[in-house]
Amino acid sequence: MPFSIIRNKDTHQAHTIMGCVVMGREHPDFYAMRLVSNLLGGPAMSARLNVALREKAGLVYTVESILSVYPDRGVWQTYFGCDPKDTERCRHLVEREIQHLITTPLTSSQLHTAQKQFKGQLGISSSMQEQHAIAMAKSFALYGEATDLQEVFRHIDALTADDLQRVTREWIAPDKLSILTYKPTE
Repeated sequence: MPFSIIRNKDTHQAHTIMGCVVMGREHPDFYAMRLVSNLLGGPAMSARLNVALREKAGLVYTVESILSVYPDRGVWQTYFGCDPKDTERCRHLVEREIQHLITTPLTSSQLHTAQKQFKGQLGISSSMQEQHAIAMAKSFALYGEATDLQEVFRHIDALTADDLQRVTREWIAPDKLSILTYKPTE
């Protein structure tokens, strides 16, 4: 059941995490969830939350989404830090972007761009030897096999705009999100 908690902390900014429990790596929706998470708050400047909260509204310096999964369960979350007075506005903008993904399917061009960008990010990260070795070791420890990058690419390429809408609606719709905010002590 979603919750909302506000805590005071000795900090100058408000820090908010919005998130929920999602599927694990073995679930058929796993790759769609990875693409949704990247589309919303991945490392690219074109990530939807970055555009909405930072570029257009000028409310945050950092906003990102993170998907952490294990075989049976995972957690999806988005983080942003902002001026305390802007916390509710930022939260609303995050919810609006998620709702937009639910109600408005990506065009074929948008889907192709999102897939291509995500595959590029995965390819670059796999070329960093130490990071790649750690990822392979984690995959082997958890699943008994190392992840084949070409297989991941095939899964990503097979995704449709309908898949992304459905996964967003079923797993991370705004009414499913719990919220934790640390606000400066007054």
